Amino acid sequence: MPKYSVVIPCYKSSKTIGKVVALTVEEFERIGIRKYEFVLVNDCSPDNGQTRAELFRLAEQFSFVKIVDLGNNSGQHNATMAGLSFATGDFIISMDDDMQTRPSEIIKLKTKWTKGMISFMGIMKKRKSPSSAGWGVC
Repeated sequence: MPKYSVVIPCYKSSKTIGKVVALTVEEFERIGIRKYEFVLVNDCSPDNGQTRAELFRLAEQFSFVKIVDLGNNSGQHNATMAGLSFATGDFIISMDDDMQTRPSEIIKLKTKWTKGMISFMGIMKKRKSPSSAGWGVC
């Protein structure tokens, strides 16, 4: 059974990251994914340690959560790259920390994996609001 890694760069996300993790876990369970990890990267959030504290709370609560705590703000893409180096899954999903991409869209990615594709990305078809965002997978 393959393992899935979810890499999420986190910046001022103390109020959103818990929901992202919870909804993603619910989606994994719904579509039959049982082995997963989350690599949450604190991109030196300037919020008096609130994001950092929330990430460590999640890691304490869930054994499948890993934390990468950057000492300097490096930007979303560099934070994602840092997280990738700690991911151990057979499949890696990069997500946003603020629900811009909905966990319910993961099924589209899983469908491509089961068809044998090894590298692809989801692209927003239309973006009106975070709740209406959807992936077109190519």
